[in-house]
Amino acid sequence: MSKKDVNEKFDMKKAVKMLVVILIILALFYGLSLLITKSPSPQVEKKGSAEIQNREILLGSSFNRKDNEYLVVFYNKKVNTSLTEAIVNYRTKDKHLPTYEVDMGNGMNASHKSDVSNEYAESVEELQINGTTLIKFSKGKIVEYVEGDSEVTEYLK
Repeated sequence: MSKKDVNEKFDMKKAVKMLVVILIILALFYGLSLLITKSPSPQVEKKGSAEIQNREILLGSSFNRKDNEYLVVFYNKKVNTSLTEAIVNYRTKDKHLPTYEVDMGNGMNASHKSDVSNEYAESVEELQINGTTLIKFSKGKIVEYVEGDSEVTEYLK
């Protein structure tokens, strides 16, 4: 055997040892991460916060939801917690329309608060909300308009 063959074998042994060490280190980190998280892979909840978050929208997207028919409830979520409960109960019904919530306490929706409502708005620019309001949309157009806490709650029953 020549010196070149010995060096190649030595380099090959070095490379294999290095690869084994790297694999051991990776396995240790993986095992350590399993101990810390106590689960082999991240658990993604199908009905978690993403689905709920999808139901809270900004007022600006009220007219352009993908559903053919849907409801949008405009109210201040911090002030009117009983309406939140009514919406949750409505969503548990067998036959219900997709329902979206617009938090009028959110500053992004403040420009549409008004002392006078506009139930005949044909676009988001024309939409004015005066207190708790439920609007039923069909193909992006207002077909039903309900105002008042008790009236909206009653509609959702």
